[in-house]
Amino acid sequence: MPEKTLSTATELLETQTRIKEIMDALPCLLYKGTIFKNGKIRLDHVSPSAKDILGVSASDILKDSSAFYDAISPEDRAWIFANHKRLLAAKNPAFLDKDVRLANGRWTRFRAYPKKDAAGNVCWNGIIFDISERKNAEDKLTFLAYHDPLTEVGNRELLFKDFPGIIAAANKNHKSIAVVSLAPDGLGQINTTAGLAVGDKVLTKFARRVESFLDAKEDLFVRMAGHRFIIVLGGLSSHVSANKKIGKILKAFAKPIKVGMQEFEMSVTMGVSFYPVNGRTPEVLISHADAALDFAKQKNRGTAFLFSEELAFTLSRSMKLRRELRKALEQGDIVPYFQPQVDVKTGAIIGIEALARWKTAQSLISPNEFIPIAEEYGLIAPLTWQILKASCIYAKRWHDKGYGAIPVAVNISGDLFRRSKVLVKAVKSILSETKLPPSLLELELTESAAMLDPAVAIAVLNDLEADGVTCSIDDFGTGYSSLSVLKTFPLKKLKIDRSFIMDLNVDQSDTAIVKATIAVGKALNLSTLAEGVETKYHFDVLRQMGCDAVQGYLFSCPISAEEMEEMLKNWDAKKVLADLK
Repeated sequence: MPEKTLSTATELLETQTRIKEIMDALPCLLYKGTIFKNGKIRLDHVSPSAKDILGVSASDILKDSSAFYDAISPEDRAWIFANHKRLLAAKNPAFLDKDVRLANGRWTRFRAYPKKDAAGNVCWNGIIFDISERKNAEDKLTFLAYHDPLTEVGNRELLFKDFPGIIAAANKNHKSIAVVSLAPDGLGQINTTAGLAVGDKVLTKFARRVESFLDAKEDLFVRMAGHRFIIVLGGLSSHVSANKKIGKILKAFAKPIKVGMQEFEMSVTMGVSFYPVNGRTPEVLISHADAALDFAKQKNRGTAFLFSEELAFTLSRSMKLRRELRKALEQGDIVPYFQPQVDVKTGAIIGIEALARWKTAQSLISPNEFIPIAEEYGLIAPLTWQILKASCIYAKRWHDKGYGAIPVAVNISGDLFRRSKVLVKAVKSILSETKLPPSLLELELTESAAMLDPAVAIAVLNDLEADGVTCSIDDFGTGYSSLSVLKTFPLKKLKIDRSFIMDLNVDQSDTAIVKATIAVGKALNLSTLAEGVETKYHFDVLRQMGCDAVQGYLFSCPISAEEMEEMLKNWDAKKVLADLK
């Protein structure tokens, strides 16, 4: 062979070897095949990377091309075979580019460059890339776009994306839909006492427990915001099937949620609306379910409440009161009314309780209506400061007029006691502004609020006592206080709740509770005061039991500041006692 020809052949072989080495090293699979007119397929070349990408060796594929197609998922395999037929039928086969899922779960990108030969067979060169990492990243981003990252249930974007389709399916199949707005009860307290990290784990387990009662195909479960979730129960044949599922979820929380070695008691409260009875759009149905949830929280936590027109009216009034309450606070229409507290031995007025009243042009609105609204919508602080300041002004006036050193008592909500720095600062500021001696101000904390976080309550009470402000426990007997904790509270008085006084003459249990409370007060060196005293019988029994003071309609209903001043001016303690004999 001539030397030049030999040199050219060597260079060509080296080039081919180099190209093969490069192709084999590429992070992709190169292949070449032919689709014959009779439909048969032959693969003429497959790069060694087939083993890494497809899980099948190149040699096995070259022996039997079915090994190549068996490595593809059934859905995409069907698409590829259908496309082969289109290639044979097409005059000029088009370039192919498609994401293909493999039988092993990995994702690939198939690209093929087909052309027809003179005999009508389709010949193509193809390249396959492994795109699993990119697809997994895309899937994760898609998941996060429609799911809550903490609980991994859907989010509001998923709800509004899928809800119209659920409604369309219900209309087509003549089915009903239930929308359930739900929230765990007590999670805020868990976050406060155990920490947010534990609270997040509790919330996640809460979601798993709810999810276990749902149908992944028919139902939709999403976290809307904070602690509030929405369930859409689809394809219901009747309201009964929804009620059964809701009942099971309520019962499921009879068992505590465990996080590590800790157990947390938790209930769930729900509000329910039905399509199409309570609304025909996602927005209306969700709004009505939310309204029912809010109502259930106010009335009875751990239950489910169904939306109704009556509820809509009640909520409408509540919304109106909320708007008007803000205006009333700005205009000073929330005013204190006063009720005297009478010493059972001397008949003297030894204290005055300030009670918030909403004064309108037509009437007085009961605190039972507006206090819960103030607490729910963050208005309890400005309302309390308004009542506290006005009460201190009147108490200072009465003291300066010589009616005696009679303290005025103002109730403080548990929420404000937990905001200890704000409370103490506000009390000091109001006392300084009104120039009322601190000894003439008494702050009342309910027993249940005190026991919610005793350590905080004790710290606040100690701080206030150091400034000369006295404190008492209101509604004693309605909470679950521990005497070992109660004795550490710097208190001056226990107030016995009126619910125990009303049936003193008929209920022996109430009589026993009142006796025990008075005994506790004496043991802890605290004075005792009974609320709700309406009859001479109440007064006589309480005096015999050793109760120190009483308050109630027997002496006066809550009255305006002007009326209270007249009462102080004209009060005759001896005559009061004489009239009660």
